[in-house]
Amino acid sequence: AGIFMPEWLCGEVNEAKARSSLGGGGTGMLAEYVVLDEDSLVHVPEHLTDLEAATLPCAAVTSWHALIMEGNLKAGDCVLVMGTGGVSLFAVQFARVTGARVIATSSSDAVADTTASRSPPSRPLAYRRNARPGNGRQPT
Repeated sequence: AGIFMPEWLCGEVNEAKARSSLGGGGTGMLAEYVVLDEDSLVHVPEHLTDLEAATLPCAAVTSWHALIMEGNLKAGDCVLVMGTGGVSLFAVQFARVTGARVIATSSSDAVADTTASRSPPSRPLAYRRNARPGNGRQPT
């Protein structure tokens, strides 16, 4: 799999490294074939499908960087995950492994319930179901 920012292999992100993001300032990955430097590739574990592996360079790294590298997440911390996209799902997993408490929100009861069954947060919260009169949202 191609890494998201080929020029950012370690250290602080600067403008030049950020510009190297695939699809950001240049060619993206939506192609049958792409040419990348070997340092821009990571091994895909055999148990992952191509579709699952495709989420690692962006969604997983974004979540890891935010929670672990910048947030210094540790056991007992509380993480609020908004939505059920790729970054959020990885955040739930990283937070749980770390021993943090997770509150995950979704506008859909079904999505909140499905997310909770697959990668359970400490507390799934379907905010439309839990809306209260007077809080700016109408209950549905």
